[in-house]
Amino acid sequence: MTEDQTLNDGAKDEAKDGDDLDQAWEDEEAREREAAEMAGFETRIYRTLYACRSVDEMAAGVGRILRDLSFDSFAFFSLGTDGKRFDVPHRLIAALPEKLITAYDAKRYHEWDIIFDYAFHNRRPAYYATLRAELARFPYGSQMKEINREIFGLYLSHGYADFYLVPCGVGGRKALLKVGIRDVEAAELTCAVRATEQQQVSVAIE
Repeated sequence: MTEDQTLNDGAKDEAKDGDDLDQAWEDEEAREREAAEMAGFETRIYRTLYACRSVDEMAAGVGRILRDLSFDSFAFFSLGTDGKRFDVPHRLIAALPEKLITAYDAKRYHEWDIIFDYAFHNRRPAYYATLRAELARFPYGSQMKEINREIFGLYLSHGYADFYLVPCGVGGRKALLKVGIRDVEAAELTCAVRATEQQQVSVAIE
């Protein structure tokens, strides 16, 4: 190898290293933006939930806040405690099409729906589409994948392309808030979540 070739190869390696570093910075900035976006939404919702003194107050308070933030659909589930997970998630409140709820319950989809397992073991909010993508990559049994495809098909048939999932927990109790916007593309839900960072909305229920 000549000296010129060695210098050229070295320059290429340095350029590649520079590109890799730029990509790493971009990835880190993207992760920071996502964390800020989720933290802001989570704070607004948590403050509302923790201030409620009854299920009716929760339904009214959360519904009002979510409508102010452009979300027209939601459901709130109690999942159990740190020591014991409920066999069936308790749907405490819901603003979803009645036919969707009826079909979901009739098929006992709660036994397979990946959102509950995620929410019981995690505190970080996530998009339903992200969980579905992860499920497709992991070596779960074919039945798990197939039933979750059916669940997504049910959501789509009622106008839901995605949901934003907010795991909640206080005093050892586990819960999940699921929010969505009907008849919009998944990207519009993401924009609505991000927009909460720009809105000066008070979510404390007096």
